[in-house]
Amino acid sequence: MRGGGPADKAGLKGGDVIVHFAGRDITNIYDYTYALDAVKGGKPVGIEVFERASG
Repeated sequence: MRGGGPADKAGLKGGDVIVHFAGRDITNIYDYTYALDAVKGGKPVGIEVFERASG
């Protein structure tokens, strides 16, 4: 992730797994790509994240 970017501002950390994005279930990279492509830049979207335990 890029420091200061949207993911950083949303509080995402390396290793977090996005499981729901903008009303869509995310089960693979293609789901994420299609969901990301469907939203307009600069607009807030809802996400659900699975945080992996560190260590």
